[in-house]
Amino acid sequence: MPKWLGTYEDVQSGADYRDQQALQNALALIERGEANTLIIYDMTRYSRDLEHQQLIKKRVLAAGARLEFATFDVGDLNSAEAHLSFGVRGVFAEYERLNTRDRTMR
Repeated sequence: MPKWLGTYEDVQSGADYRDQQALQNALALIERGEANTLIIYDMTRYSRDLEHQQLIKKRVLAAGARLEFATFDVGDLNSAEAHLSFGVRGVFAEYERLNTRDRTMR
């Protein structure tokens, strides 16, 4: 049976994933081999920056771990279909961030 290692929650803006201490703690567990799955609620909570989305994904996969989302099945991120789905959802998450910024500025 899998061992539950806890819940990590960041409450500040996700503008730069390197500043999200809870996410960094979870990634450190994965990179040390103490956890094998990063579960995120939704792409919009994961990151709204395409570059950061890819960096996080690469860190998880490089550690031999899985990335899972509560709101959709990402599938095997090594497959072309899952890579496409992940990318499209990521583009829309970034689009929403940019729209929010524009509306706020107006």
